[in-house]
Amino acid sequence: MLTKIFSGLAVLIAAMAIIDGYTQKSAFVLGEEKQTNYSPRSGTRLSGGYNPSGVWIYNSTTRSYYEDFQGGGPGGGK
Repeated sequence: MLTKIFSGLAVLIAAMAIIDGYTQKSAFVLGEEKQTNYSPRSGTRLSGGYNPSGVWIYNSTTRSYYEDFQGGGPGGGK
């Protein structure tokens, strides 16, 4: 008797999850909506650009951000 109750609950929960999946808006749909008061890049600027090979090149006006950097090749930090 208890197994029938638990299996019924499992089916009910599964059905609710499937119905909710069809009725709720996805993140993709929410991202496509026009939101006039939202600007994700407000007050920001790009830190570099791509070279002809498609590699991102960081353009820094100052190298002080990396003055203590010692490298990070294979096995670095171990």
